[in-house]
Amino acid sequence: MTLVAQLRYRYPKRNLVRRAVVRLAATRPAAWGISRVLPALDRGLLKLTDGRFSLTEIAAGTPVVVLTTQGVKSGQPRTSHLLGIPFDDNIAVIGTNFAQAGTPKWVHNLLREPRATVSYRRSQVAVIARRVHGSEYDHVFAAGALVYPGYAVYRARLAERPPTAFVLEPVTGQTTRTTTGGRT
Repeated sequence: MTLVAQLRYRYPKRNLVRRAVVRLAATRPAAWGISRVLPALDRGLLKLTDGRFSLTEIAAGTPVVVLTTQGVKSGQPRTSHLLGIPFDDNIAVIGTNFAQAGTPKWVHNLLREPRATVSYRRSQVAVIARRVHGSEYDHVFAAGALVYPGYAVYRARLAERPPTAFVLEPVTGQTTRTTTGGRT
């Protein structure tokens, strides 16, 4: 079974307001502000709603997956809220860091230990992260631009530090864990 199917991952259609939010978010000033505020807001809303909703999905119509990696220095689980890009029935993630300076820590974590888990809503799947290069890298960015057009802007802005991209593939033989949560 594919990762998209295991997670029951869906990508909602954007209305006019959501398209405007996405265009605004790609601008340099908005990306700077969003990079400082949105992760905490998404974490809070995901926790409050048992993983069912994120501010990113509500405001921009862009689904967020939760990637749990092993910290390079600590060895402890580290979670990151990322835009999930449907790619060949799997999910791709791109380490743009909102086009800000520095590579995201989750990228370093996956480069050291590619085994991780990815969650969407109430489903969680063990994955292996495969770094992409060459033409596949370009295809991931093209797919990413369909999910979030800002990726094309970020890629141009980050020419001196090309963002790292991964395709998350389910670990064969692992079962999907779905939680029912305590809220109704």
